[in-house]
Amino acid sequence: MIKIGNFKFLLEYLNVVIIRTHGEFMAKIKDIAQRAGVSLSAVSIAMNGKRGLSITTRERILKIAHELDYHSSRQEKYPGVIRFLKIALHGNTVNENHSIFINGYIDGMIEQAGKLKLSLEVAHYKGISVEQIVEKQSSLQPVQGVIILGTEFEQADFSALKNIKVPFVIIDNINDFLPYDFVNINNRGAVFKILHHFQRSGLTQIGLITSFAHTPNFQQREAAFRELVGQVGLAFDNRDTLSVNSTLEDAYQAMKHYLAAGKPLAQGYFCVNDIIACGCLKALKEYGLRIPEDISLIGFDDLPISAVIEPPLTTIQVFNKKLGAAAVDLLYQRISLGKSSSHTNILICGALIKRESVQIKSHGLPHQESLSGYSHPR
Repeated sequence: MIKIGNFKFLLEYLNVVIIRTHGEFMAKIKDIAQRAGVSLSAVSIAMNGKRGLSITTRERILKIAHELDYHSSRQEKYPGVIRFLKIALHGNTVNENHSIFINGYIDGMIEQAGKLKLSLEVAHYKGISVEQIVEKQSSLQPVQGVIILGTEFEQADFSALKNIKVPFVIIDNINDFLPYDFVNINNRGAVFKILHHFQRSGLTQIGLITSFAHTPNFQQREAAFRELVGQVGLAFDNRDTLSVNSTLEDAYQAMKHYLAAGKPLAQGYFCVNDIIACGCLKALKEYGLRIPEDISLIGFDDLPISAVIEPPLTTIQVFNKKLGAAAVDLLYQRISLGKSSSHTNILICGALIKRESVQIKSHGLPHQESLSGYSHPR
């Protein structure tokens, strides 16, 4: 949300937003209110993190606001201002399919910033380099600190951050070897919960559906899977690995080709996110396979689609608001304490949401039932 001191600055800021969003414009409060079917005051309450709205209404307003790239000024004249950089370097993961997920981070930031008497700005960047994003910060109103969405950052992308002149925290990524502050989901712990659920359900042979999209969280989940699968007593053959792009359509098409090749199938698959899981689930069902009777699936992120797809998808719930609030807390500490030689990595555990996409095998025996048109699960 933008804190604007005068009309001249408003015009300058509008120009910046138009340039960096490739022609998209900022919506006004009344546009959000009309689309959400609420009053102007309800929009103000939602955008300022105040009480008085249901969770569903607030999430709908925030979703529409961010779809319209809306930036508003907090009514409170808080002395401190922080900025959230919503960055899509390639857009394979930070896209409209994950807008609700990222809005959860922002919702947590808004609430925690309000508690700390901080104003929060949200700046959107898509398809430009980190170097360009850092350079653009000097033309915006100065802030006390920055939270950076690092979902699509790889190792080389972090080097430009050394030129940021204010304290910053990176959310949705982690790197043990960089002198920066990070807040992220505990991927390793979440993957252990997934594998343990497969094992307790009686499945023995598990496969992996990962992604070649440049997303560190996917890489961390794959690494955790490969490390832990044997430790929990499950069998894994590297042939039971499928790598796809991270969109639903690409995952759907990749699984169709995989099935058409007649390759043997594992009893169950861990998919590195829900979008990939849903695309694969669609292809498996079209091929005549039953979920979970023939193939079990578990995703990651607990996106809304995972609860409404048929059958509902077992997945990991990420506590987005808690991560967003933790990023604000950590940034506030860094602002208050100044520079420090020590840096902090915060990992927040997720929760396994058990739904109907995993078969419970009473004796844990391999599935032997015949089904024409596909290779039997091992």
